[in-house]
Amino acid sequence: MKILKIGGSLITEKREGVFEVAKEKEMERIAKILKGVRDIIIVHGVGSFGHPHVKKYGISDAMSITKVHNACLRLDIMFCSYLEKYDVSVFPIHPIEFFPNPDLKMVEKLLEFGFVPVFHGDVIMEGEKFRVISGDEIVRMLAEYFKPEKVGFASDSEILHRGEVVEVVNERNYQEILKDLKGAVGKDDVTGGMLNKYQEALRIAKHCETYIFNSKNLEKFMKNEIVPTKIEKGNYKL
Repeated sequence: MKILKIGGSLITEKREGVFEVAKEKEMERIAKILKGVRDIIIVHGVGSFGHPHVKKYGISDAMSITKVHNACLRLDIMFCSYLEKYDVSVFPIHPIEFFPNPDLKMVEKLLEFGFVPVFHGDVIMEGEKFRVISGDEIVRMLAEYFKPEKVGFASDSEILHRGEVVEVVNERNYQEILKDLKGAVGKDDVTGGMLNKYQEALRIAKHCETYIFNSKNLEKFMKNEIVPTKIEKGNYKL
């Protein structure tokens, strides 16, 4: 079983100040690659359907939470529609309803029935407050439970070190790369950009091989080919 994260910057325009602009051609390209896929959990980011709303409205009252959550839903419906078009038996799961007491046994049953569970970035209730939960965080939580064969993060960018794409991360070089990474620049991103993605990937790599790769390598990843950047399974300390 695999867990695949589709970055919000792949399926939406994520430039500064952009609100709810979807990249439908990219959604269709991704859906074609995933045609008929099973035994996988998909998580997608929400890009300009989430981050700009949080920045503009916050998550301080009922109406602001409504605006953020409903924007996330609009993108999820659109993306799932493309997956359905290409014979993926999607079962959308909305984090605002699923957390903070997730029924992961239910997700297991869905996989057994042949569904492809689809999660997305969202707002969730935690204690007496609401907070943003990123798709990357959801991937990590799912990976800790399911311990999949591998986890992949498809992104519009790659992990670079000294100007070159990093082929492999291991316990010898991960700290040096960590120092180089910073949050996304020039994008409305309230969940930490590549730095957060890399940190979550290191946590996941305690359980399985993890990959962060440019979306052009999505088909190779789905065919179980090695793509950069591969994060070897190991005990990474953050």
